[in-house]
Amino acid sequence: MKFIIVLWAVVWVLIAFAFMGLFSDAFAWDYFKTLQTQFIVNPKVCMMLPDPEIEPRIEQLQNATNNALDEWQTKLENKVDGNWTIYREAYEWEDHKDLTTDDFTHCGAFVNYSGQVDSFMAQHGILGTATANLDKGYYWLEIQTQVVKRTIQIHLGATYNESTSGMKSVEAELPLTDIENIIKHEFGHALGLEHFYCNDKRNDCINDSIMYGKLNTFTNSTKPITERDLNMVVRMYGIDGFGSPHPDIPIACIVNEEKTC
Repeated sequence: MKFIIVLWAVVWVLIAFAFMGLFSDAFAWDYFKTLQTQFIVNPKVCMMLPDPEIEPRIEQLQNATNNALDEWQTKLENKVDGNWTIYREAYEWEDHKDLTTDDFTHCGAFVNYSGQVDSFMAQHGILGTATANLDKGYYWLEIQTQVVKRTIQIHLGATYNESTSGMKSVEAELPLTDIENIIKHEFGHALGLEHFYCNDKRNDCINDSIMYGKLNTFTNSTKPITERDLNMVVRMYGIDGFGSPHPDIPIACIVNEEKTC
């Protein structure tokens, strides 16, 4: 009798492993994580325009920022009839270069543009960052506008000694289309989204969400804010948008194209 009980136990363990192997996709979901933060009033985004001697594309960067914010606002307004107005204003380099965030306490988010190719971000291939100062109530979005492109160069000579290989570094302006995509992603962090994490059984995740952690650059392609992104923001803020009341913010949400959590 004991032998039969053990045998049945082994059989059920084997069946369980078989089901996990056959249906492993059931345990691999698409999901968002959140930062557990949100705007409780309409945000005012302050564009801290760069030094024109380092980054001369002043007007273009301002337009790219407005385009990115317009896409968030317009798509959210079309999604649900709530209060999704995003206020914004711009400050020329001369008007902010010697000041600190304490001089702009009305700003809910800052967009700063780094054209320094010797910066940590440029040297390490980081296109944008977002940090939050919860004590003072603002988000700092850092956008890298100049990058260092590295390529491997190989010269094949007639002999081994005549052959060489090495790394070539070239400074390059990041295209405005890419900058706009980055701003959309970084402002998603300001809205309270962390990242979109994709089922590892798929390989097309990069197009599923503006909050996916990777971006193809120098392809002249616009990356849109998707239904998944909009559903998640509405889930976090509710149908009233930046108005009150707000629902509880989930730590993470399993999602698909149609619904969230």
